[in-house]
Amino acid sequence: MSLRNTTPFDLVGFPVETLDAGSSVLVTGDDSDALAETFAGLVGPSPDHSETGVVVGTDDIDSVVERVGRHRRGATDRLHVLTESSQRVPNGPETTTVDDTGDMTALGMHLSEELTDARDDRFRTGIFLCSDICRQVDDIRSVYRFLNTSFLSNLRRNEAIGVCTVETDADVRTNMDSVVKSMASSFDVHLSLADASRGEFRFDVDGWDEVGERLTVS
Repeated sequence: MSLRNTTPFDLVGFPVETLDAGSSVLVTGDDSDALAETFAGLVGPSPDHSETGVVVGTDDIDSVVERVGRHRRGATDRLHVLTESSQRVPNGPETTTVDDTGDMTALGMHLSEELTDARDDRFRTGIFLCSDICRQVDDIRSVYRFLNTSFLSNLRRNEAIGVCTVETDADVRTNMDSVVKSMASSFDVHLSLADASRGEFRFDVDGWDEVGERLTVS
């Protein structure tokens, strides 16, 4: 990856400042807590750069929002959450509810509207957990289309970074290795969780030249 944006998206433990503007990061693994912490640290908007954040949330979105607030003070005040009405969201972020996050057409329209509103600012956006969305759909190819037309295309046109998480032990009624491989081909960076222990997350890395093949975050 070449460095096109020298203004850092700051996150301790990740050299996020080396990511190009418009970059996308796929985070996969079988430890939901590690995925949630990593996601929260990456998508929390920074007050220093007048960023906004747009998050698509499925299960445990309340926990993710709370983690975002712990990673970066005041971040939830600049966060907008898109989730199902059945999900509880803590006080702080603006929230838009949808009837079904498995409805790719409706979800894509809502997300595009939110990202259009954010285009005047630097923004971060993310999906937690995309594997939950995969479980809800009849045809998983609709998720790939949603990612490419509604999620990734908005990143590429703007000064933004995007994060998508996949829990690899989720039952998506098809081969998960194939799902991850298909998604990873569309993302700039793939962080695959190799181990989570003693307060450290170790990732195998693909597509992030400045990091190399392995990244450890405390």
